[in-house]
Amino acid sequence: MKNMPRCFKFLGRYCMPSTYEKLIMPAIGNELASCFSYTQAGAVKGFGFLFRGAIELLPESHHLSKVESLLENFMIKVRDHVIDALDLELAEILVQTLNKIV
Repeated sequence: MKNMPRCFKFLGRYCMPSTYEKLIMPAIGNELASCFSYTQAGAVKGFGFLFRGAIELLPESHHLSKVESLLENFMIKVRDHVIDALDLELAEILVQTLNKIV
């Protein structure tokens, strides 16, 4: 389990954000495999590592326009779907994810 964050970080680093955005955003919105209670929490946690990998090799902060739509869609999904289902566990995961992003 300790290698999963590293795998997500490498996926975020070496894959275009548009490739994994199609899977991670519906999972955060609980539209993908919503019958499982851990799908949304796992997607929120995984997004932090993916995004961290995506911005890791960007030389300067003004190049964040390459991942701007990804972050924008994440914020929309969190506002519309995650906040409604927020409990202590999901809140802790969301804070961890935001720490990874920052």
